[in-house]
Amino acid sequence: MKRTILSIFLLFAVGGLGFSQTQWSLDKSHSTVGFEVEHIIVVQKVIDTPEDYYTMGRTDGKFMKFDLKFTPGNEDFSNSKVEATIAVNSVDTDNPARDGHLVSEDFFDAAKYPNIQFVSKSFTKTGDKTYTLAGDITIKGVTQPITFDVVCTSEFAKMSESQYFSFTATGLLDRYDFGLKWTELIEQGGFRVSSNVQLKIQANLIKSGKSYANEKHN
Repeated sequence: MKRTILSIFLLFAVGGLGFSQTQWSLDKSHSTVGFEVEHIIVVQKVIDTPEDYYTMGRTDGKFMKFDLKFTPGNEDFSNSKVEATIAVNSVDTDNPARDGHLVSEDFFDAAKYPNIQFVSKSFTKTGDKTYTLAGDITIKGVTQPITFDVVCTSEFAKMSESQYFSFTATGLLDRYDFGLKWTELIEQGGFRVSSNVQLKIQANLIKSGKSYANEKHN
């Protein structure tokens, strides 16, 4: 009896070890790290009209260089761990002059703080293919908590049945919390940029190597 129990224990231990050692690689060519910021431009008047004109819009941008490490947790993806590094100098808003200002000392100060870092603290299942990803993000030397809403777009619900899976994570941060401000003249004057920044990460991962779960289903 004791030998049977020991055998069962070892079977599950070996299976769990093999599964946890499964490696996932980021498919960078099909992954993106983007952001959106709303803004208002105040245009002062024409001849017979004393009113100002307000033009509302949105600035979209992305980072061209980034890396993400995914450490698998449970079979349903819960308790997985995520770490990400984003190169500040790779920011691209389709406006070279603006990009140059963003990486300057006035804003990101990329020479002193070259990377944005994210380290997860929890990856919690909230629905069939939805999760909450919570962790710490570090920008310009300041670390603050952030929460992402995650949707998994894998064909299969179980990690062991997938060779390729993707997720979209969206989160909101206040750039003022990280000292990311333009000059007061710009912030309070005719060009006002929202302090809220919407982050959107589309990550696609490919399974590599073999695991107990992989062998079982193939």
